Amino acid sequence: MKIKIYIVTYNDKEILEKNLTSLYQTDLTDVEINIINNHSNFYIDDKFKDINIFHNKLRPDFSRGHLSRNWNQAIINGFKDLTNPDCDILITCQDDTIWKPEWRDILYSIHENFSFYTCGWGDALCSYKPEAVKNIGLWDERFNGISHQEADYFIRAFLYNRNYSSINDHQHKRVWNETTNIIYRPNEVIDNSREHNGREYVINYTHNLFIKKWGIDPQPWNTENMSVIEKSIIENYILYPYFEKDINLTNKNYYKLL
Repeated sequence: MKIKIYIVTYNDKEILEKNLTSLYQTDLTDVEINIINNHSNFYIDDKFKDINIFHNKLRPDFSRGHLSRNWNQAIINGFKDLTNPDCDILITCQDDTIWKPEWRDILYSIHENFSFYTCGWGDALCSYKPEAVKNIGLWDERFNGISHQEADYFIRAFLYNRNYSSINDHQHKRVWNETTNIIYRPNEVIDNSREHNGREYVINYTHNLFIKKWGIDPQPWNTENMSVIEKSIIENYILYPYFEKDINLTNKNYYKLL
């Protein structure tokens, strides 16, 4: 079984090294490791061999993040084609996570029942099988920061891949088909002031966009607010037709150009 991992990083040498050190201490047979780098200040130690590094050189250093775009880059680059995928499991991961030694065994067990799995804060780690993306779709790049894109994607996983999604975002009180965490995110790794400083206007924008799209607050999930959602209130659009051709668009309020 082939696994591809895509780790997103932004000017975080020490944090990235903690992530990779914990990952390299595990079984990496048939595991391809990729890094999506979003800052000109980048360094990786020579001890981390055979890692593919994708530099987003046209993204300015003052940019405050665009995770939904990074996750789509990973999904498209990794699976290549949902009908004939280039890997069996694809993992998207933020750099400030630490891998548990037994992460593979746990993940294999989870994917016996679920095609989409999340753990950690928000979209700290998401793991997909191709059929999950066929059902849920790609990430909505209109959420153009580092907040609320996961709230949108998790609701869609609940709506369109409900029986096969395990969502474990306890911090934001979004939990469905609870399973086990395969990563640590210790306090010494997190620096929330660095993550959110200067992003208030972006957070407000994505929060308002979420409400416009779904008609509810992004958190917490509860029986009352989740029971009223059927599909997106606003229209959605295809951005990558060569890839999204294999995604089920039924009852998702996509604008039909054909």
